Amino acid sequence: MISIPRRSVRLMLFALFALSCVTVVFLAVTYLGWHLKDQRIQLLMLWSILVGVVLLWSQRRRFAHMPFAIAAILFAGLVMRFGYALYTPATLRFHDLAPIDVNATGHAGYVLHLYLYGALPTSNAFQYATPPLYYMLSAFFMRIYALGSGLSNTVELFEAARLPSLFASCGALLLAWQIGKEVKLSRSGMIVLLTLCAFLPNHYLLAGRANPDGLAVFFVFLVTLYALRWQRTPSTGNTIMLALGFGFGMMTKMTVAVMALPVGIMMVIMIWRRCVRHGEWQFLKQIGLFTLIAFPLGLWFPLRNAMLYGQPLGFVYDMGIDHPQYIGDVPLWQRFGLPSLRALVTPLYVDWQSSANALIYTLKSSLFGEFSYEIDPMIPYLLLLANTFLVLLSLAATGAVTWKALRERSGNWLLLCGIWLAILVSYLLFNLRYPFHCSMDYRYMVGTSLIGALMLAKAESMLGDGTLLRKVLVSSAGFALTAFAAASIAMYTHIV
Repeated sequence: MISIPRRSVRLMLFALFALSCVTVVFLAVTYLGWHLKDQRIQLLMLWSILVGVVLLWSQRRRFAHMPFAIAAILFAGLVMRFGYALYTPATLRFHDLAPIDVNATGHAGYVLHLYLYGALPTSNAFQYATPPLYYMLSAFFMRIYALGSGLSNTVELFEAARLPSLFASCGALLLAWQIGKEVKLSRSGMIVLLTLCAFLPNHYLLAGRANPDGLAVFFVFLVTLYALRWQRTPSTGNTIMLALGFGFGMMTKMTVAVMALPVGIMMVIMIWRRCVRHGEWQFLKQIGLFTLIAFPLGLWFPLRNAMLYGQPLGFVYDMGIDHPQYIGDVPLWQRFGLPSLRALVTPLYVDWQSSANALIYTLKSSLFGEFSYEIDPMIPYLLLLANTFLVLLSLAATGAVTWKALRERSGNWLLLCGIWLAILVSYLLFNLRYPFHCSMDYRYMVGTSLIGALMLAKAESMLGDGTLLRKVLVSSAGFALTAFAAASIAMYTHIV
């Protein structure tokens, strides 16, 4: 029998209370129509961050377990997600939403089918082929909104369908914090990690979007955390959480299954060490428990669709070579080679009609999505340049940390490197198999931002104390992180 520590029970009750409060505030503000008054919400976001940081500073001695800088970053990151989701209607900066009509086959139609009929769609057309967890949760929040507001118009009620994405994006930030503690980052390393995770704009975009991407990212972060914990302590509790992360993740989007390769290799190594070398064959019970939970949760929907519609496992909707976004005729060296420096800043935003370079596309879509904005261009230019510099530092850090992990046989960092490689290779294969502009969107590889931030945070502690190299790199990284956070907040509290 599993015993749940009293502290964990208190944390779960507090989390439930916090989710309830956020739900009430979000739906109340939406009901009042404030979500259509973006400048009002953006001003409140700025004031909330300012007042919150001042209050945290004044009470810093009461929270000795959490340094002020870390608390302030977490608070500001959560406010940015919540505020962006509030002032961004479901019909703005969306992906594959289609009309908010139960007869449409986009994300909206999927949610409405569950909301109105309480059953899965009767075909696998377009987004109906996607696993249903996000859509079930969205229909649930629509039901809550309908009961609390008395509204019956499904277009108005559909605004509540973004709540699972908002909660997932906020949860991913908190999971990043826990992952940083799990790998024992230094205080300065934790600040690096959380600054990148808190203020990467793609997380804001995911928080305000009515589709399963944000929830899938949450489960990628959850699997990463519990894979690390399971590697350290393969207890029943950690096994169940890891299995639930995989099962519910694949019940959100099958892309979460990419985590199975690095985690599976880690499990095989653990079986070899525990069972073969030390004779602890009872360890196989944990593997059996993991399989018993993860496989049914993760595979029931694709198996259902395979039986009903002949849909192959790993099915992805193919837009066809006649689609305007098709780039399969562009040479591979143009699509995946190093771009020119001019292409980095001209045009400023993603131009999906002409841009076919994956490096440029991911750099820009990680900050702006596939959209353009009416704002002073100096702010997004600063954000883009700071982000590019940090990405280059992160790549160098990934190489250095991986090399050290190989020499020291550090399981944690080798596992993280494996996850990074799995996501990156999956992204490249996906683009080769489906050569379209939208395939290059950074939302398909957000997990690499977590690993890259961890690598950069770890590399900081590997530099020799007092060396000129350390001073230069730490100073330049600190400046870039400050510019990145400031530009991110400034941009997403001023866009229209």
